[in-house]
Amino acid sequence: MITKKKICVFTAARSDYFLLRPLLKSIKENPKLHLQIVVSGMHLSKEFGDTWEIIKSDGFEITEKVPMILSTDTPNATVASMGLGMIQFSEILTRLSPDVCVVLGDRFELMSFSISCHILKIPIAHIHGGELTHGAFDDAIRHSITKMSALHLTATDEYKRRVIQMGEQPSAVFNVGALAVENIQNIQDITLVDLEKLLNLSLNEKYFLVTFHPETMGKVDIKVQLICLLDALKRFPDYQVLWTSSNADPSGRCINEMLRSTNLEQSVHFIENLGELYLPALKLSSAVIGNSSSAIIEAPILGIPTVNLGTRQSGRVRTSSILDVDFRTEDIYQAIKKCLSQDFLSSIKHDKHPYGEGNTAQKITEKLLEWDFSKSKFKIFYDLDKVLS
Repeated sequence: MITKKKICVFTAARSDYFLLRPLLKSIKENPKLHLQIVVSGMHLSKEFGDTWEIIKSDGFEITEKVPMILSTDTPNATVASMGLGMIQFSEILTRLSPDVCVVLGDRFELMSFSISCHILKIPIAHIHGGELTHGAFDDAIRHSITKMSALHLTATDEYKRRVIQMGEQPSAVFNVGALAVENIQNIQDITLVDLEKLLNLSLNEKYFLVTFHPETMGKVDIKVQLICLLDALKRFPDYQVLWTSSNADPSGRCINEMLRSTNLEQSVHFIENLGELYLPALKLSSAVIGNSSSAIIEAPILGIPTVNLGTRQSGRVRTSSILDVDFRTEDIYQAIKKCLSQDFLSSIKHDKHPYGEGNTAQKITEKLLEWDFSKSKFKIFYDLDKVLS
C-alpha cells in the first residue's frame, strides 16, 4: 500500500482561495497525495461573506476551520487575532501531522500559521515569495515566511532572484509562474448582459472596477484618500463603477463602513463580494482602479489598463499598462483619462506579462510530490557574497 504524502493547504480569504483552487484540484486528483485544507481568517466571517461555503460548494472537504478574525480592525485587534490563531494552529497541526504545509502570499493570518509550522518543524512551501509591497506590512510578513520556508515557488524570475538574495538555496527556489494565469485561461465566458443578471444591476458597457485597501505602513488618512478617489470618479459621468469591499487589514472595515454610509452616486455600485464573477467583471471593465494586487497581476494578463493608487503595491513587477499615482484627485483623474485614450490602449495592446504561460498548478504539484521534505529541517544560508567573490 502506497503511503500518500500529506499536503496541508492554508487559505484565509477569497483572494488566496481563488488562486489556490486549481492547485487544490490538482493535489486532490493526484493518487500519491492526500489533501488537507485548513480554512481561517475572513473565510469564516459573516461580515466578509462566509466564503468558506464557496470552498465546500466547489467539492473540497474542509479539514479544519480556525476562526481568528475579531470584530474590530485596529492594529491591536490584528495582533490579538494572530495570537488567537496560533493557539489553535498548534493543536490542529500536531493532530494532522502533514508532510508539508502550503501557503500563498503574505497576509497576517499566514504569518500565524507559518510560525506555528516553523516551531513544530513542519516544512513550508511558499507561493508568491520574493515580491515587494512597500506600502503594506505584508511586505515584511512575506519575507519572514520566506525565511521559514523549505520550498519556494515564485511567480517571476525577478522574484526568484530576490528569494535567493535573501539567503535561500537556489536548488529550493523555482519560478513556476502565477496561478492567476491558469485561472484566466479557464475564465467563465460571460457577456455584459449575463453579468447584469447575475449581479441584479443595470450596467452600461463603460464601467470601472475599483478595489481600495488600506495602506498599513505609515500614517495615512483613509477618509481623505477615499474622498480624493470618489471626487476623481465623479469626473467620468459616462462611466459606472463596480466597487468591491476592502479586506480585514487595519482600517479595512473603516473603508467599507464609509462606503456603506456615504451617499454614493447612482453610478457607483458597492459590491461586498464578487466571488466567481470578479475575473469576468475585470475582463469586461474599461479600467481597474485602486491598490489591489489583482490590478497589478490579473489586469495586465487580461490586457486591462490599471490606475494604481498610493504605495500599497509599490515594488511589484509592472507592465506598461499600469499607471502609478498618488492620492490626489487631479492626478487620479489624469491617469484614468490617459487609460481610456486610444493611444494608450494601442500602446499596451501587445504587452507581455511576466507570469508564465499557465500550468502552474501542475508544476507546483510535481514539486510537492518529488521534493524530499525530510531533508528540509536544517537550512543552510546561501551567502551571495561568497558566491560572487
